[in-house]
Amino acid sequence: MENKTILIILSIVECIISVVLWILHYLSFRLLGVGKMELFFTTAIYGGFIFVTIGILIMVLLSEDEEGISILYFLICGAVVYIIACLFSFMQWTDSDLKNFAYDDSNKYLLKIIFSAVEAGLLIFDAVFRIMNK
Repeated sequence: MENKTILIILSIVECIISVVLWILHYLSFRLLGVGKMELFFTTAIYGGFIFVTIGILIMVLLSEDEEGISILYFLICGAVVYIIACLFSFMQWTDSDLKNFAYDDSNKYLLKIIFSAVEAGLLIFDAVFRIMNK
């Protein structure tokens, strides 16, 4: 498989996971056990990073040569902010009564935590793959 095809597939998967995370965040949005800063940060990440992944996908689709350092910057920063959002979601899940599975939102929180970690790992893998193939 060609490198460009792998980069397109990775970008599509990153975009799909970011949309799924935004939907999960919207469906599990609660004001329990979290401060305003954590809530603002996670909402900004899950909502705003969709546009970054769409931009990366468009850059990969339209470019003929190597993209340069800008995509690596977005991938590494995205991995860091998704790890932080994963930690904030985990703090909200453990500090509230959601962890006793009394609510239907508990499974959504766990999925949001897992998908955030997977998205961060995928972004790190994408960045390493781009560095190795330069």
